[in-house]
Amino acid sequence: MEKPKITSYCGLDCDTCTFKEPCNCGGCVATKGKPFHGHCDIAECAVARGKSFCGDCEDSPCETLKRYAFDPEHGDNGARIELCEKIKTALVAAANASKVQALFIAKHGKQVFLRAHDRLHELYPDFKKTQEVLGDSVEKGLEILERCRE
Repeated sequence: MEKPKITSYCGLDCDTCTFKEPCNCGGCVATKGKPFHGHCDIAECAVARGKSFCGDCEDSPCETLKRYAFDPEHGDNGARIELCEKIKTALVAAANASKVQALFIAKHGKQVFLRAHDRLHELYPDFKKTQEVLGDSVEKGLEILERCRE
């Protein structure tokens, strides 16, 4: 599972923004919340709260994010909110997969883990799928590695 690239606080994909190049904008996160158009309430909030993006916030989606997402002129009908949720889900799954592997190694040692991991890759040759399987939940991931240990 690839770690998602976060280019904005609100969930927009700055890499595909049509204003990025013509306005010489580095992107919301890269400019620390000072995009080409100046002040941004969402970026200011995320920076003040120490959040890497809105999906990392316990208040998401807040009224400010909703106002931007559903703005009649510049909104995207909630697509940025959906992207924030997808990024958050991917980050949680990646963290779970890492935790599963660390807990398994602590219990059984590195060599046993490597053998179980090899067996897991035989069952799921696609690395991304393997990470998804382990990252579903910590308990489920540990059960899967235990079965692969046998």
